[in-house]
Amino acid sequence: MASDGERPPGARPYVKFSAAVSRAVCLRIAAGESQEAISADPAMPSRATLRRWAHERPPFPRILARAKALAGREGIGPNSTWCPVVAHEIVARLPEGESLTAIARHPAMPSMGTIFYWRKTKPEFAEALRLAREALAERFSDLGWKMAWRRPRKPPA
Repeated sequence: MASDGERPPGARPYVKFSAAVSRAVCLRIAAGESQEAISADPAMPSRATLRRWAHERPPFPRILARAKALAGREGIGPNSTWCPVVAHEIVARLPEGESLTAIARHPAMPSMGTIFYWRKTKPEFAEALRLAREALAERFSDLGWKMAWRRPRKPPA
């Protein structure tokens, strides 16, 4: 165990509050990036640090809320993570053959639980997912036909 202010080996360094760091966080959120993805960046504060900043520094939560509003991610709770840009990215990646599981593993993407929540609460997203999967099914069908016709045929004996 570390003592005297030392961090254990491999521990994430603490990111001290500054106007520059808080501005960088808010700009990334306004651009549609999730707090989870931002916190995965070692140069950025952890999610716990962001929560502490919001509690200890009264202007910060107001600025953070404005950044979320600019990204279309207003509110509190799971629905506050809704981002049309991220939803579009998910829907665009499905027909290319990427699974929802693989998409959700990416640090800049929401978790599977969030994706399922969006599907349940956002009918337009549920419909877009259905159409994306339908497009993927057609793509696989076309690929199957191509493979079937390329197969060398042996002449009858």
